Amino acid sequence: MPSKAGRTQSGGHVWVRTFSLLEAKRSEVIVVGALSALCLLILQGRFADYSFNADELFSLAASRAASWQGLFVHWILPDTFPPLYPVLLKVWVARFGTSEVAVRSLSVIFSLLSLVAVALLTWDKSTRARLLTLLFIGCSPAFAIYSQYARSYALMIFLSVVTTGAALMLRRSSESVPAKGRLKLLYLFYGSAVLLSLSHYFGWLFVSIVLARNLFDRCLDRQRARSLAVFVGITAWPMLHVLSGSVVDKTQRISWIVHRPISGVWNAFLEATIPLAPDVSFPWSPSVTYPWPLVLYTLIAVIALYAIGSRRRLVRLLFPDPLLPLAEPANECQYIGSNVLLFLLIVMVVDFRTPFGVGRYFTVLLPPMAFLFGNIPDLMSPRQTRLQRWMTSSALGMILMAQLATSHLELSRLALPNVDYKTLSEFMRSTGICGEGCYRQDTNYFFHDALAASPYFEGIQMRKTLLDETFSISGALPFIGYHRDGLAVQLQASNPGVQCWEPQQRAKAAAFLFIDQRSPISPGVNGLIPCRIPN
Repeated sequence: MPSKAGRTQSGGHVWVRTFSLLEAKRSEVIVVGALSALCLLILQGRFADYSFNADELFSLAASRAASWQGLFVHWILPDTFPPLYPVLLKVWVARFGTSEVAVRSLSVIFSLLSLVAVALLTWDKSTRARLLTLLFIGCSPAFAIYSQYARSYALMIFLSVVTTGAALMLRRSSESVPAKGRLKLLYLFYGSAVLLSLSHYFGWLFVSIVLARNLFDRCLDRQRARSLAVFVGITAWPMLHVLSGSVVDKTQRISWIVHRPISGVWNAFLEATIPLAPDVSFPWSPSVTYPWPLVLYTLIAVIALYAIGSRRRLVRLLFPDPLLPLAEPANECQYIGSNVLLFLLIVMVVDFRTPFGVGRYFTVLLPPMAFLFGNIPDLMSPRQTRLQRWMTSSALGMILMAQLATSHLELSRLALPNVDYKTLSEFMRSTGICGEGCYRQDTNYFFHDALAASPYFEGIQMRKTLLDETFSISGALPFIGYHRDGLAVQLQASNPGVQCWEPQQRAKAAAFLFIDQRSPISPGVNGLIPCRIPN
């Protein structure tokens, strides 16, 4: 018969085991609950049928190419983006149609998969780290906006999550995971890296940095030949793309980007990863905006410095001793931070020649920043006081709440499209105003031809007309303009005998229609308003 001490010890083991299971179940419930809440946030209002914008209509027009050869020859090769998303969208549209809901659902799926991938690729981390990583990426304004955007950015975020998460798991599992399991993880990393390089050229740059670093330190794959083979392989498409046509013609397609060396790249990076909040105005002074982001950044920095605890610990975090082994969270943060910094430095150098300061291009860095954010609490000293721990939680909470508030603000703006091509095309169809043809400016701008070939304007008889220096359109009415190029201002000033109408849209006179004042058709009755000619 076992002794009392033996029974107590045995019972103790049972209680410890039961408590451990309860703790594990509780952590999984927390993570799954956060995952479900973020999924609902993504799906909230996602299936609205507001108008596609110009970029989305370009993607949609490409996906409706008559053949695969036509897709590559006429749409992909002359463009400045890799082929993965147009190929996927063509397959998707052929199966589910070209409605706003159907086309944007592809991006919704990639966004949901991104959250699931974060939860799966952080299974060996603490509940706190998993939760913070999930919340950071799920509350991000860029993630919320591009989860319903018919372009490649949701796909790029998903592939960046898998690539970055698999790379970090490879670093953490260098000794603990069996060779067979590690090989599967390597296949996942390499597969997602190749796909990421084909989704966007900023994705290609990020993958190139990760692979090039592995060639030196072998922190992911001990066999350099394998990394070198993948590195050489991902350069095949960029080389083919460059050799397929004039580089000058391709770079002209991004000539609209405002060139602001260094500051433009930095602001675009913050816009994609940590925008926090826009400038705000108050009811008592609506004409004055206050730099709320600057105030918030400063407050968070002060709280973070206090939470770190001492100047010596801050120096150790920023400049670790290379002779001393780093703890796992600090090791991961140093790895992610150095990759992101190297990425930004390369883009800043290239930006002096060709501008790339566009926020959505930098969404490839959103997942690495989310993984870095999840490690922040574990960087703090274990000897923190209760006040310091509270300050750490407050700083992290402020960042997440600001991200979430900005996301809701940006999503609420989508209720009124920036440019409402849909309403304009519906007016043209319902009234038959283009029965004998409508006119548009004859330009070589590729977006104009893409918009004319999109589902909105398909079947509407469009004629091209050249505008001289007088901008007279008296013999070319009705005249449609459907891109933000300031044309409406010049036409209104040069043609006093015509009326300018536009749909309800945020951008003034971005898409517009000029008709003769004597026309019996009343655009105001059919959903259009007089043009708000910008000053």
